[in-house]
Amino acid sequence: MSPSRRSLRRLLRVPSTVVAVLVVAGGVLGACSSSGTSSSDSTMATEAAAVVAATFHIPASAQSCLEEELASNATARDGLTTTDELTSAQKDAVSEVLLACVGADQWAQAVAGRITAAVPPADTRDLTTQVTCLTDAVEALDATQRQALLVGLVVIGTAPQTGPLAVQRGDILNGLYTTCSVAVGSSSTASTAPTSATSSTTAAG
Repeated sequence: MSPSRRSLRRLLRVPSTVVAVLVVAGGVLGACSSSGTSSSDSTMATEAAAVVAATFHIPASAQSCLEEELASNATARDGLTTTDELTSAQKDAVSEVLLACVGADQWAQAVAGRITAAVPPADTRDLTTQVTCLTDAVEALDATQRQALLVGLVVIGTAPQTGPLAVQRGDILNGLYTTCSVAVGSSSTASTAPTSATSSTTAAG
């Protein structure tokens, strides 16, 4: 593997303990085209799409769409590989690519599964109830909140953990925990995320 590929995998890696347990069924494919892109752009797009696919267990068809969308969208590609706080344009671009290939309702299922995998319920008999509640709660988010949550979960390994995106993502996750009575204890596999409030509730990441 080339140094650039190793670097990209290092930047985009996520803990295996927070990989979603739900497989998103089907993919809402957007119009994808990678014409006019360089081999380097295509390589980075392929690597980035693979990390997103592995993190959220999206189907192969959606992964292919992500590869093509990212290959032709330099702003989104930069947003997935930068180690700096994302600009507004990068957040918009990453969100646009994600939603072009996987529907908002399917992202809700994937995010609910990921949270549940990171913060298991005390009683496993409540697993389905928790996933359903979280799915509904994610679907109920407005467009701004949805973007912050999705983009934050995808790029948080690269952007500063104390930056505005991390804070916003943490606040949204804490709200989801409260809505669905998800208890996050010290033994949880969830990672700590900053919040704008005075509480130090942890967030799945």
